[in-house]
Amino acid sequence: MKKLVLPLLLIFIQGFAEDCFFIPPKNWQAIAEKKLPQNVTQMAKGYGKKELPPSINLSIEKTSLNIEQYTKAIKAVHLSNRLNSWVKLGNIDTAAGEAVLTQIRSKCEWGAIRMLQCFMVKNGHAYVITTTALEEEFPKFYREFFSSIQSLQFTSSGISQKDS
Repeated sequence: MKKLVLPLLLIFIQGFAEDCFFIPPKNWQAIAEKKLPQNVTQMAKGYGKKELPPSINLSIEKTSLNIEQYTKAIKAVHLSNRLNSWVKLGNIDTAAGEAVLTQIRSKCEWGAIRMLQCFMVKNGHAYVITTTALEEEFPKFYREFFSSIQSLQFTSSGISQKDS
């Protein structure tokens, strides 16, 4: 059954806005569409040793902002919570093209958390991958997070890759 998750997930995702998806880590659980928050088109959760499992999600939203403006807006949103710290790590190449990579640290009911957030703006839409894990477990999942971020791509029927 585990071997069927990825092919089924890719078929499931193709019908979403802009035909965008990422490849989740092996053996991670895909979250059913009906359980996803608004604007989230794909989500997968892993298996940690604590109550808060590591997760990766892809959200898509319409925007009239360019990448610089969107980066400033994202920063402002995260820093509006005084428990958060935010830093732009730089740019990263994904299968869909160049994106901005940021790191957010925060606190929640389960303790300190760390997030990597990768985003790009193309054709009036922002594509945002957010990875989350407890701070103490983050190093264990870093490679899986990074690999999934780099796998962000558009299908051939959607936006052509590397378009701006």
